[in-house]
Amino acid sequence: MGAGTGVVLGASKGFKAGAYYNKSATLATLRRAELQYATKPQNIDGLMTLASVERRWAPDEGLRWQAWERYNAIPGGDLLLLRCLKEPKCEPISCADIARLSDLHREVLLRRPASNLGQVNQAVGDISEKVMVRHFESTGWTQITGQVGRSGIDGLFVKRNAEGVVREVLAVESKYNSSSLQHTNHGQQMSREWMEKKLQTLRERQPEEVTYRRVEELVNAGYYRARLWTMRVDNGELRIDLQRVRSAGDKVDELIEDPGKRVAVPPALIRVATPTNSFEKTIVDAYQQALKGLGPSP
Repeated sequence: MGAGTGVVLGASKGFKAGAYYNKSATLATLRRAELQYATKPQNIDGLMTLASVERRWAPDEGLRWQAWERYNAIPGGDLLLLRCLKEPKCEPISCADIARLSDLHREVLLRRPASNLGQVNQAVGDISEKVMVRHFESTGWTQITGQVGRSGIDGLFVKRNAEGVVREVLAVESKYNSSSLQHTNHGQQMSREWMEKKLQTLRERQPEEVTYRRVEELVNAGYYRARLWTMRVDNGELRIDLQRVRSAGDKVDELIEDPGKRVAVPPALIRVATPTNSFEKTIVDAYQQALKGLGPSP
């Protein structure tokens, strides 16, 4: 069976995939467990036929074939198609195209199938940022708010002395996959000029907060550390790159490998299903908790 079989006019209701046939199944009642009895291509065929019978989605033969190819190429594509068809606002072709961008895009759509590209990208960025925060907090840094609305410093961290005075500052920009540092009206992200402007805004919003005054003093004097955190998810593996950011005025003039002397460097690759130590488990837990925050596992 394949997409070329087309939608059979007058097809009986229920879900049929290979030798499996549930006569009473509907898109609303069909569950993940019922996808285990047939192959992914067979399940995709059966789901598209059921969607046509229920008039949930009845594409022409050409569009049906495009959808079949896309979902068959996606790991767990039959489950993603089921999740999409259950959600009235989910458009199957668009959902598949977004899911193919990365494993994490697919994970987001499994939980929020009707999301558009902007919404998925936002969720993906938020997940990378939450993992980043957990990593630095677990290695001795304390996060303070660096955001003003949706803009600001993704990760602003400090260390204090015994009297509670800030003695070290760490600023981190979090990116997912191949995203790069952006140019802004106040210099490139993570540049000295950009940092100073963001801290000035934070201090103006909270003028009585002594922590921001102290952080601003250290940054303006050049006593701070800046890092670029880049995360991606491939084939069940978290891949993390941490680079030092060197700034000259309003531009980042160099990104270099972080030696990990004062700022702990996470493992470059962590298998989500089999973290090897407590350090890796902390990062995997942060990743899984961030996914859980999007909704229940499908």
